[in-house]
Amino acid sequence: MEKFTVRLVLTVIVLLASAIAWGQAGGPPTGISFEKDGNLEEALGMLYPVGWSSDGTFAFVRSWYVGEGCGCIGYDLIVKDLVSGEVLWRLRGDESVPLAEVWADDSDAIAEQFSAFGIELDRPGRFAQGNLLTHDGATFRFDTHGFSGEQAFQIPFSNEYRIYDVILGSSVAVTSPDLGFKEEIYSTGAVDKSSLISAGVVGVVVSPFEDRAAVIYATINLDSELSGVVSFMVIGADLH
Repeated sequence: MEKFTVRLVLTVIVLLASAIAWGQAGGPPTGISFEKDGNLEEALGMLYPVGWSSDGTFAFVRSWYVGEGCGCIGYDLIVKDLVSGEVLWRLRGDESVPLAEVWADDSDAIAEQFSAFGIELDRPGRFAQGNLLTHDGATFRFDTHGFSGEQAFQIPFSNEYRIYDVILGSSVAVTSPDLGFKEEIYSTGAVDKSSLISAGVVGVVVSPFEDRAAVIYATINLDSELSGVVSFMVIGADLH
């Protein structure tokens, strides 16, 4: 397959520069909202930067539209070590319970976990939209590459099939011409089958403590109803 740059058609529709501190307004920090343009209008998702530790640990909330069958929002709260890539703690939300309610009811337990990992909740970091970042006078570019192929999906409640262009493997590399380096920070490898139709870096959150970034990698997969469902992965990147 020919290698190409996968262009994600997600658009940032809301961005608030600072997160609401723990406990304010009885809910989670306000974060970054993304919406899919085009035919897959139901592909919604959000990411809330919560805070950082001084040694490269990042806390965030992901939320996503589950699909028309449910019509509800799924979410999880994650503490991730961006040096090792290890997820240190994760709280998966109940899709029937609003995130703000969980945030309020379990605030003591969640705050205990944040404290254990040194997360400072009033330090969500600096956000840069898209795949370009300027940091300490240097420019960084986060490019997504992949291999494409065609795949047939059965149309719901029908014996007919529809052909989609899918991504059969992707990777993310950070390049800085100013510093003279290029490094691959994520790779799936090649796969034979896939429901992935779009992928790319949609934003970067820079640590307030060190030269490190949380790279927001968004994907859109087709579900059983051939609706596009957004999901987010956070990838760590050194900026020196």
